[in-house]
Amino acid sequence: MLHVHILSRHTKAKPFTCDICGKSFVTKPGLRIHSKKHNVEAKEDYPCVECGKVLHTRGGLTSHMNVHRLGRRFMCDVCGKTFTQKVNMQQHVKQHTGDKPHRCDKCGKT
Repeated sequence: MLHVHILSRHTKAKPFTCDICGKSFVTKPGLRIHSKKHNVEAKEDYPCVECGKVLHTRGGLTSHMNVHRLGRRFMCDVCGKTFTQKVNMQQHVKQHTGDKPHRCDKCGKT
């Protein structure tokens, strides 16, 4: 995320350009999300067979299915919020602790 901050805040670089409309983006995922807007008919829906929730990517459905298969096994000791993945819980806990290990050399933001 620090590299995205530096690109978007301290340079004019937007290396990922939409072939259809020419709009540029700092990140490849940003371009990918934007590109889906041009192709409305080709959007695929991936409905969850357990609860009916509709996801728009196969990966999103796979992650969502973990909620049903594995449950929310990781709990924040501070607020009790639960997560399906340990890494997501650890990232969340940083909101409570104020732990921000990466600092921008140009502006000091974390």
